[in-house]
Parts: sequence; structure tokens; C-alpha cells
Amino acid sequence: MNPESRRLKKLLYLDTLIKINAFFREAAAEVLYGVYFTADFFGKENNPPINSTASFPARQDGESAGHRAQFETGLYYFGARYLDTRTSRWIGCDPLGPELANPGREGYSVLEGTNWYGYCSNNPINYSDPMGLMDESLGYHGKEYSEFKNKKDVEKNGAWDIENEWNDDYIRKYNDYVSRQIDAYEASSAEFTCEDLALNLLIDFASANNLPVQITNNSGLFGAKKTYDAASKRFNSVDEYKNAVMKTTGANDLMNNTIAISSGGVGDMILLDTGSPTGSHDGIMSHTQIITGFNFVSAQMFIAQGNTKDSGSDNPQSENYIGTTIQTATYGILSGNYQRESNPPVSNALTTFGAVYRQWNFLGMNQ
Repeated sequence: MNPESRRLKKLLYLDTLIKINAFFREAAAEVLYGVYFTADFFGKENNPPINSTASFPARQDGESAGHRAQFETGLYYFGARYLDTRTSRWIGCDPLGPELANPGREGYSVLEGTNWYGYCSNNPINYSDPMGLMDESLGYHGKEYSEFKNKKDVEKNGAWDIENEWNDDYIRKYNDYVSRQIDAYEASSAEFTCEDLALNLLIDFASANNLPVQITNNSGLFGAKKTYDAASKRFNSVDEYKNAVMKTTGANDLMNNTIAISSGGVGDMILLDTGSPTGSHDGIMSHTQIITGFNFVSAQMFIAQGNTKDSGSDNPQSENYIGTTIQTATYGILSGNYQRESNPPVSNALTTFGAVYRQWNFLGMNQ
């Protein structure tokens, strides 16, 4: 038979005994050949066809242990590790590692605690391991398996579940949240650049309240605009989304994501054309400050800001991250003077810095 004239189709089925029927069609003669083989409860095939791959279809509830064997290796991928059905053993140890040996762990078993490479505690009739993490008995999901499954569910929905929309109530809550959250950042000695502080406040609040966030910056090809949407499936966690945004967003990019306001309130931002009293104004914003409160008796407006060290990395996960701990300063509401710690005051600071008041475009993020 000419191999080039042969068209091979395989339909593989898994029944309750994990019996598999493979059907091969020879196209030229239109003759149907049937090859039957079985597998034991560990998935080991008995007399399988040469170069065959077994496909174990999942049930509609998605909880079947069925997976497709890779043609090149014959191994079955279960999400967390690979199973070799020829030896009925995992290729890698359970990701839980030493935690398996903890007798206080929910779902602890002696077999799992002493053998990190076994399959289903050597009891595949009553147990299955759909993600390669641990045994799953009928009607029972261990804590670690449930957490893994929840994570996989989140992966389908983006960095976090988007269940609400921005409205006046959420905007008010965000403004109330800002000062408290900055206090928490300060207490933990967290470090930020000026724009990263603003981004963290927005993302931390939005993710905790299942609100949408889209950040647009100029990190696209050849400086084109690019939008980072928290609902995108490319992001699997809040931290992953936050890191991607912070690495690529500068102070001037916040102009793409905010709206102009005539005067600022608590939670709003002040974007500065220049962060230096002697700097020139070029229309490109170089610094960001967050309004945290007012004292109308002393006629002061309080701000908080991140800043940059002399050198370092823009990557917030780097040990050499360029951000600093939070700094505080005041503006004189009447005098316009700016005072930060022991630095000399700056007169008519809002004009000197080329400052503008901005607010996140909250409602625009609902689109």
C-alpha cells in the first residue's frame, strides 16, 4: 500500500472501563479497519496500535481525568505535570512537595505523604487526579486542588473578575480609599516611582471591587499606543497585570488615562510638566503627585508621591527597582508655596512646575 495514498483517521473513545476503540480509514480502498485495545485503570494501554495517541475526552463538567497523549513522547499532560502511563507514575513530583508530608493538611494520606510520584495513592478506581496535583475522591475536593482550580478559572477571566462598573459611588469610595491605602503603603515601606504609586492605588482598589481597568501608554511598536486591559485573558493575576502596566507606563502616559479637572480633591492627581523649580516646560508631564487631604485652617493641601533613585530598574519586581518610599509635601492653598520635608520652599509652585489637576477617566474604563 502506498503510504502517500493513505489517509488515516482515528476516532478514540473512552468508556467507564477506559476501553479505547481506534478506527483507521484507508482512503484509496475506502475500507474501514478496526483496531481494538484496552487500558488498565492506571491508563496503561494493552497492545496499542503503533504510533497511536489516546484521547480521553473530558466530561461536560470538565472534571474528567481525560487528557491527550503527546505524539512525540507518549506522555499525558495534566496541567501541573506529565503522567507516564507505561509506568503509572508522574514524571515530576507533586508541586505541593513537603506539604504532602504534613499530617495536619486537609486530605492528608500516608501514601501521598511518602510518595510524591505515585498516581492516585495507588487507588485509581476510587480516585482521580485531573490536574496532576492531588487525589480527588468522589464528592471531595482538597483545599489545594480547589485553589488551583479557582486560579485556572481566574485565568479565563483576566487579571481579576470584572463584575461591576464605575459609578459615582465607586468613585467616591476610591477617593476615600486613597489616603488610607497610602498610609498602608508607608507602613510597609513600599517603594514606588511617582506614576507607579498612582497605578497601584487604582489597580488595588479596582481589583478588590471587581471593577474594570484599562491603561493606555505608548509601549506599542514604534511608540504606538497600546492598551493594557485587566479583562484580557493574557493576564492571569493582579500582580501580572500590575507588573506589565508599571513596567511600560510613564508619568506622561497618565494623560491618556485621565481627564482634566479645574481643581483637585482627595484622591485626584497633580501632573507636573517639570519636577524641578528650574526645569523648562515642554508639555510632557514628568511627575505625578496624589492629593491626600486638606487643612483649611492652615490653608494647606497635602500630597504624597513616589520618586526615583539615582539609578535602578523600571521593573517593579527587580531587586534594583528605581522607586523610593513614599514622600509627602504640602502646597499652600493661598500662597501657592510648595514645601517638601526640609527642602527649600518653592514659590508659586503650581505655575512654576506647570501643574495640572487630573482625575482617572473612571467612566471611560467601563467601555
